[in-house]
Amino acid sequence: MKILNTSTSLLSIFFYPLALTQTYPAHLDSNFRTVTVIILLVIIYVKIFMPLKANKFFNIIYLIASLFITYSVNVSTLPLYLVILGLSQLFICFFSNYDNKFLFNFAIPGFSMLLLILTLMHFLSPNLLINVILINLSVFLASIVDDWKQNLLTLLCVSGLTIILFLLHYISLNLGIIYVIFFSILIILKTKFKLKLDNYKLDIIRMTLSILLLII
Repeated sequence: MKILNTSTSLLSIFFYPLALTQTYPAHLDSNFRTVTVIILLVIIYVKIFMPLKANKFFNIIYLIASLFITYSVNVSTLPLYLVILGLSQLFICFFSNYDNKFLFNFAIPGFSMLLLILTLMHFLSPNLLINVILINLSVFLASIVDDWKQNLLTLLCVSGLTIILFLLHYISLNLGIIYVIFFSILIILKTKFKLKLDNYKLDIIRMTLSILLLII
């Protein structure tokens, strides 16, 4: 089961950046392979070893092994700041609790997607940044709100955010409407039908939103 969850999480992170290669010129070079390895190491630790409550000794061994593996995949061509930013996620995980939903449903997936886009495209436009934030913000909000009042307040905040982004010309009107409708459906499923959103379902939500952002 952990292997399935890990695979689904990786797919949800890689899907949007790789799908962008159909629109923008991509650079599938050694830098992309290095960033891919770094993200794999982070997600494998989060999904497989963190639930087992790995101790400090294991974390040190895992960090050393991660540094060795990263170095062995031609890390010399990757800018040092990207290596530091990528591996810093792993370091943060060592000192975090597994139930930190902001870290594991928003920060790490979003940051990993941005690293992939930056490595693949060699640029990061404000629109792509906003899209990544919207995708992972939705997943995070879906994971933390449970009762009807919280969901309604969250929907109002999401609607207000989309209006602001539309007025600033960061998203289109169609995208804003679809985003609010999608979140509304999600809230109805949670409150009326008592849908339980485990990590697997949250990854599916991330991929679904990625598809919507690509086709609109």
